[in-house]
Amino acid sequence: MRPFPIDLKSMHNPAGDTYAHGTQEWARHTLNIQDGCYHDCRYCYAKALAIRFKRSTPTDWSHPRLRVKALDKSYRKRAGRIMFPSSHDITEDNLDACLSVLRNVVNRGNDVLIVTKLRLRSSSPCAENSIHTGLRSRFESRLAQRVTPS
Repeated sequence: MRPFPIDLKSMHNPAGDTYAHGTQEWARHTLNIQDGCYHDCRYCYAKALAIRFKRSTPTDWSHPRLRVKALDKSYRKRAGRIMFPSSHDITEDNLDACLSVLRNVVNRGNDVLIVTKLRLRSSSPCAENSIHTGLRSRFESRLAQRVTPS
């Protein structure tokens, strides 16, 4: 099923500016360090686009590959907020790489919006809350250690 076609030229506010849509509603730029995502969400827009434009297959998407160039790149200061990541999640498998890139980006003075979700393995709400809190505090402490300017 195709989405309803939208004519962006007709989407103007009274001041004459085009309305922001998609990730542009939240950030001016996006940054991703891998192709694919272990979470393999059923309704993932990034997966659908990658398959549609033949950058991935349904099978390949669930076996992510780090983008070596994104890891080694020296990022510059960007005008506007950067959304990280926008097409994959931060997981235990890519956490060190994500933190390394975040440090590089933040140390250049960039404003970064971190967007991710946790994949919880327990079906118990109490266990999920405990796991989520533990992982979040672990991520936050590692992020603070890694991203704080030296």
